[in-house]
Amino acid sequence: MFESPLWFCFIVSTTALTLFSMDISVAHESPKKSPKRSLGISIVIIALISIAVGIFVPFSSKSDSINGLIVGGVLFIVVFIPYIYLYYLRTKQQD
Repeated sequence: MFESPLWFCFIVSTTALTLFSMDISVAHESPKKSPKRSLGISIVIIALISIAVGIFVPFSSKSDSINGLIVGGVLFIVVFIPYIYLYYLRTKQQD
């Protein structure tokens, strides 16, 4: 199941459709939050989670450490991009 390119394409397209269908709104947030501080905290949390996943992937399956590095890197990028967009919306609302 995991070796099929069609399965990989299905997972990527489902993830993309889920991200695009999110209704991100900053109108309900209180304006007291600093966008820079929340972005910094989010980056640290995303990095820690990505590192943890990257470390546990080689131990959970019979793969090498490069697969853990790839999975951790992809996870970081996939989660980081929506946070950058949310940061853009918050700074735009403050101005």
